[in-house]
Amino acid sequence: MRTQRQTRSHVDGSPRVSRAQSAAFTLVELLVVIGIIALLIGILLPALNKAREAGAKTACLSNLRQISQAVMMYANANNGGLPASARQPPVVLYNDLVRWQFTDVAAQAFSPDIALVGIGPYLKLTPSNVAVLRCPSDHTVTSRITVPGNPYTFSYVMNWAICGASNPEMDPFRKTRLSRVKNSSEKILLLEEDERTIDDGNCSVWSPAWPTNGTGNRLALRHDLVARKKFDPDPSPTIKYIPNSNGRGNVAFCDGHADYVERKFAHSKYHVLGNPEEAKNYPDPPMR
Repeated sequence: MRTQRQTRSHVDGSPRVSRAQSAAFTLVELLVVIGIIALLIGILLPALNKAREAGAKTACLSNLRQISQAVMMYANANNGGLPASARQPPVVLYNDLVRWQFTDVAAQAFSPDIALVGIGPYLKLTPSNVAVLRCPSDHTVTSRITVPGNPYTFSYVMNWAICGASNPEMDPFRKTRLSRVKNSSEKILLLEEDERTIDDGNCSVWSPAWPTNGTGNRLALRHDLVARKKFDPDPSPTIKYIPNSNGRGNVAFCDGHADYVERKFAHSKYHVLGNPEEAKNYPDPPMR
């Protein structure tokens, strides 16, 4: 015979609430808790993103320091001469900064020469060990691999005004030896290039022909969470100014140190040319 469970009452006759009933949440209480959690996530997520990007920026600067030190070692081993800036094929030189071209694009296979050419021996590069050449925040490498031809899948490039060989238009200003660079601690040797302009290891960070050809390659702003949200027009010959010029990116200098600098710094001839006096008749592009 089924018996009913009796609920004891208080002295005044009111029913006593069971423990199970008192421990339960009401719908309103659950909604309040969910709202508080959502609010905390909204507050903490930007801080977590900022902390994560700060870590990636530091790792990127470390990469640039290592690469710049490798360039110094290369120069010391080659009577002060600098490596070439690793231009697109068919311009493939014995002294390129790095042998970046794939031998098999579909398989993403690098040539064994990557270990032998330019900075390869000093960074102990191999076809499967190239992480130092890629920024942790550069998420465009995979998309660049699908580009027809032979895409440049690294993040860092060489200043075409300070290198062993580059485009002929820079020959009047180019310095092929570090000893010819004035104020080396202020002259950019390497930089992290914008994913929309990077196509080889050669970076036209400043050009005497910018009034005709546009402002060329750009410093990447991927670590600058504020600047990344601002309007930044796609590069083209019609863009005759440096956009988002207060935005910052990573560069390495001719004395081996690396820093986080503004675009208006990186795209100034004073910080690009080994001897800016040689280009005194050529103005810098406007900075916006």
